[in-house]
Amino acid sequence: MKVLIILSLVLLISTNADAQKSQKPIVSKSAASAKTDSPDASMRLFIRALMKRDRAVFLSLLSQKTPLRWRNYQAVGDTPTFVKYATIATDFKKKGDYYYTFLARGENGDLDCFADSATAAKGKMWKKIGKDKFIPPDSEYSPNGNYVKWKKEAGKWIISEISYNTA
Repeated sequence: MKVLIILSLVLLISTNADAQKSQKPIVSKSAASAKTDSPDASMRLFIRALMKRDRAVFLSLLSQKTPLRWRNYQAVGDTPTFVKYATIATDFKKKGDYYYTFLARGENGDLDCFADSATAAKGKMWKKIGKDKFIPPDSEYSPNGNYVKWKKEAGKWIISEISYNTA
């Protein structure tokens, strides 16, 4: 009986160790160490991520603790949706709804995505509104319009809110 218990424990420990080894980080080391010491630097990095459809950099700019606040006035009115990092990361891997909402055009290119705001501006820096909010360069600020809002967390600036109107 003791031998069976010991063998079971050894098997359990080795299985757990193998599982931990096989897990790859969602965010690459280069993305995680990118310069995010100001909202402006973080926004430039975000624009590049949108232009390149870079999932790792996009994810590196989200909080792993606080859900992303996503506003879509056109579809749900003034009520924000709160989306956890893990939900977005998993969805990006399988190219699900959030992937097509934020990074890639859906339905064979017929549906728009948030990244279109960056590509339409040809990668130009967005206009800063206040200390932590940015709007596309060729637009005027509207609380119901497209914008990205930043906050400082654990020494780096991360996205706290995205407002993107889509049906």
